[in-house]
Amino acid sequence: MRKKTAFLCLVLLSSVALCELPSDSEFYRHASPEDLLQAVINHTLSVRSEAALEPAINEAVQQAVQMQGEAEPGTLLSKVRGLLDQEFWEVQETHSFPIWESLWRSQGTTTDQQGHYFYASQYSLLRADSIDDDASAFHFLPLPDFMTDLGDNHIGDLDYANGKLFLAIEDGSNYQHPFLGVYDPDTLEIVQSAPLPVAQQIDGVPWVAADGQAHRLYSAQYHDTTKINIYDMDDLSPRGQIQIQGTLQSVQGGKVHNGFLYLTANAPEAGYAVYKLNLQTGQLIQVAQMPAELVEVEGLSFDSTRHEAELSVMGVIPFFSNGSFKFLRYMKRFGFHQTQVSVRDQLRQRLAVPVSRSPAGE
Repeated sequence: MRKKTAFLCLVLLSSVALCELPSDSEFYRHASPEDLLQAVINHTLSVRSEAALEPAINEAVQQAVQMQGEAEPGTLLSKVRGLLDQEFWEVQETHSFPIWESLWRSQGTTTDQQGHYFYASQYSLLRADSIDDDASAFHFLPLPDFMTDLGDNHIGDLDYANGKLFLAIEDGSNYQHPFLGVYDPDTLEIVQSAPLPVAQQIDGVPWVAADGQAHRLYSAQYHDTTKINIYDMDDLSPRGQIQIQGTLQSVQGGKVHNGFLYLTANAPEAGYAVYKLNLQTGQLIQVAQMPAELVEVEGLSFDSTRHEAELSVMGVIPFFSNGSFKFLRYMKRFGFHQTQVSVRDQLRQRLAVPVSRSPAGE
């Protein structure tokens, strides 16, 4: 399937020349689903701005369905969106942290894109001057007293945007006092916080992702995840939800990259995977499979300064294993290289326009 998708994308990009849907009714009567899909995607790639892409997709699908009379609009629309945004990442490098350093890197990671890297554990915050370096700043037990008095005892995957660190905070395993915390990246001290609706974060706050350009924060519940919760970056108040086209299990981390939300969670059959979510439509696709040695996946980060491994994912590895019982665990960073660029990103390169960011759910 991966080779077939890559070939189709290559054909589409090599033939794009501001084309329209075929008007010949004979084409639609005899076209295979793949022929029809190619025609629809070719039409959507004729747009002159990314903002016009989604309307063009809907128009093309409706026209194709009307002329063929057999294709189901929702199914075709999903296939078109999936092909436009499909990409693949593969592990290029790894780094194993000693047990002592693993203790402080067990939940999540992010970067300020200026050479500083931040890690969270259940009980600490850490700043390093390179992605695998020792700590240059460290804060043990960074949660304020009013949170710990409520039972908050866990930090999830964190993120950085607009000069601030954003932390996901919960009271596992009661999950009655979810919080977002804003921290100073220099001092690692809290400067702002807000409680979150328990009805939205029903089993805690496993992660928070920040989109500095859209001025939005994103999070979700941990199990049976069908919606992404939107929060305002300034006052941390709820700003709606995005419906996911599918369900994710055990979502551990999230980051916004090129206008899409990337998530770490359970793979469909076994193991763990990285997913890409379209914040406009809720379309969800898998873009990477984690190595089988993991016993748990954690947070992820994108680093525009490290072209050889732009995507990094933290995973838990056992030193020893006795059947289903695994013990003496340590953290391992997996650096991914993008092996297939999406058709949408190739379109962006052709248009040479900024990424469009206006999430649904307002």
